[in-house]
Amino acid sequence: MHPRQRHASEVPIEGNLPATVDLEYWKYKEPFVISRGVLTEQYILRAHACFGDWTVQGEGEPHESDESFAKASQAQAREWLASLDGFPDRVAINEALMAGGLRNALDAMAWDLEAKRSGRRVWELPEFDRLEWRPRLQTMVTITLDTPDEMCRRARALSGASHIKIKLGERCQGGLARDIERAFAVAAACPAFLKPLGGYPSRWSSSHYRAGQSRP
Repeated sequence: MHPRQRHASEVPIEGNLPATVDLEYWKYKEPFVISRGVLTEQYILRAHACFGDWTVQGEGEPHESDESFAKASQAQAREWLASLDGFPDRVAINEALMAGGLRNALDAMAWDLEAKRSGRRVWELPEFDRLEWRPRLQTMVTITLDTPDEMCRRARALSGASHIKIKLGERCQGGLARDIERAFAVAAACPAFLKPLGGYPSRWSSSHYRAGQSRP
């Protein structure tokens, strides 16, 4: 599987660190519909660097829908890497950069380097022995905004999932009533974790929650 398009670094990053930063466009298997619109692809920032015999990489999502922001993150990554004499440790990365896709890409690259230097997998590093992370990691499957019947059909197909998140927030007249229908439809198909997202009044949240707690 390959990205639909790769916006590569036009020239090698100038500096003491041999590195590249590419922006990749990955097309979704199907449109991802949310209250603000329809997303058809994902922007991924992918960073590579070479250290002797090791080639390391990391990736992150700069923004889910703003291509200009993603390109700005690519430029920021190139500028920041060019200013370095050597690759910084993870503490320096987290102190220098704001949380987001850019920091995630470089932080992942630092983890990759540390693992390869030690000859172990990332999850085998001593830092993970001090973290009680396994019980806390849960994956949610998202059902995007659609008709109640279609969202119910998708929920039934995901009945084995431990957590399901559904997208609500139709912005047309009568949208709240149809959103409650959607919540009922998904709740009828399987247990669901309902988390209203997007730009609509917080008062909707209680209506969604009550609908999700009920069973037809």
